[in-house]
Amino acid sequence: MSESNIENSAIEKKRLSPTVKGLLWVLLFFSVASVFWLLNPRVDPRISDFSDAYAYGFEGYPMPYGDELHSIYRGDGISVEVAERFGDYLDHIDYFTSDYGGIVQLKQNSEGYEAYLTYRMEYWDSPEFIEEVGNLEEDLEKFVLMKPVSLIVLDENENGVHQRTLR
Repeated sequence: MSESNIENSAIEKKRLSPTVKGLLWVLLFFSVASVFWLLNPRVDPRISDFSDAYAYGFEGYPMPYGDELHSIYRGDGISVEVAERFGDYLDHIDYFTSDYGGIVQLKQNSEGYEAYLTYRMEYWDSPEFIEEVGNLEEDLEKFVLMKPVSLIVLDENENGVHQRTLR
């Protein structure tokens, strides 16, 4: 046998069978797909998992807002446009941040709106907090929603949901 024939027969012996090649391609496909699945951001569970979505007893239609998929619950009669203006304002004042997945609710009542925002109870009695949130309520009335607004703060702990209307 010549040297080239010996090299060719050695190369042929080292080749993988079609079945093994097919299995390797399938494994490669599933490996790459698994990596993409793990690296892909998931939908905010508060929007898709209703047990978590109603953590504060919010009602209405959950609307994802912003890149971080914050949740704005729209009560009956609240249009997407009004909810987006509300969200834009909250985003502008940094209520919605990338570190905090904001969840709020906007409802309509006979006089105007009820805006529900989550804040820790430990701050509710602070004069600075009351002033700051009062200013927020005024801004919502004058510049965003153009109707009277009752701002209600909420917090949740092991004893349930707590809320307070500021005015």
